[in-house]
Amino acid sequence: MEAPSAWTQTHRKDIKEVILKTGVTSVAAHSFYDCPNLEKVSFPASLEQIGRYAFYRCVSLKEAVIPSNVSFIGDYTFLGCTALSKLKLPVALSSISDYTFMSCVNLTELDIPAGVDSIGSAAFAECRRLRSVAFPQGLRILKINAFSNCEGLRQVRISPALNDIKMYAFSGCRNLTDVYYTCTETEWKNALVDPSNTYLLNAKMHYNWKGALPELPIPGDPDGDGKVTSADARLALRASVGLDGTIKPGTKAFLAADADLDGVLTPADARLILRASVGLEKLV
Repeated sequence: MEAPSAWTQTHRKDIKEVILKTGVTSVAAHSFYDCPNLEKVSFPASLEQIGRYAFYRCVSLKEAVIPSNVSFIGDYTFLGCTALSKLKLPVALSSISDYTFMSCVNLTELDIPAGVDSIGSAAFAECRRLRSVAFPQGLRILKINAFSNCEGLRQVRISPALNDIKMYAFSGCRNLTDVYYTCTETEWKNALVDPSNTYLLNAKMHYNWKGALPELPIPGDPDGDGKVTSADARLALRASVGLDGTIKPGTKAFLAADADLDGVLTPADARLILRASVGLEKLV
């Protein structure tokens, strides 16, 4: 593994913002490796590639809006960017490298460009707040551990081109309940899905699906009024002790009330929702 530059090693804790000038075509490997206070990066339209480990463990980086001409993002580039909540991937991208966005725990939305045909090993592993993924029609392969331990992942949309899902691609995705497949049951049965992907294989299948994925409920909002309040915490508490029978497993209200994602309603869920209602907790 290449070492970060001497300049970065010396000043890495002082860097808070990076503005790359127009004309820059690449970000070298390890350029901003482990800059813990880096919050913002402005990329020029001229950019074409980002080297491996370039923004590795930049734990304060909040967004990455990557220009459309970038066709290569190296391994480990944004691994451990735990504050990253906004990501825009470039349309020129044809593959996503290994470990590129692993442990981006605040990433909640993912729009994969239409031209991407493979997603690398552990590319989005441990993105615990990621809730929904619609894979592009041309995607062919998900490599080992691609989305492992994405505990908040509830639904995926898959097209028949994706016929090679490697070992543990969805390992630990214990809240994955629905798979929306854009073709027939017969074609799904012909896909090469490694048997280790038990959560994927045991999810409810929706065949011949057309259009976008269904809208998911807001976490912590079992009453469905569009906001998380103490009333939601009271409702979750009542349901957890059997005083409200309207919140049943499999319903949107249940999914919203199950704040700790363990598949059951307990007073612990109500406590988490109450903390979220006053800004002390962020729910998946």
